Amino acid sequence: MLTDDEHALVKRIGGLASLFEKIFGKEHPADLVEACNHIHALQNMVLSNCAARCYPYQYRLLGHTAVAKKDGDNA
Repeated sequence: MLTDDEHALVKRIGGLASLFEKIFGKEHPADLVEACNHIHALQNMVLSNCAARCYPYQYRLLGHTAVAKKDGDNA
């Protein structure tokens, strides 16, 4: 599960789409799509931390070193 901070950050990052739409308008939708691609990339960075906690031997937490799998671990 996401931590409270991760959930809040994903939500805040998602809110950027509305602000970009206000700034860019709707005349050139490709501009908004380009901004949303970056927004999604930032959200994926945060969401990947949840996967890394669930599967520490397969994924690395951002800012951390990968964990070596120990003999006998099934993760």
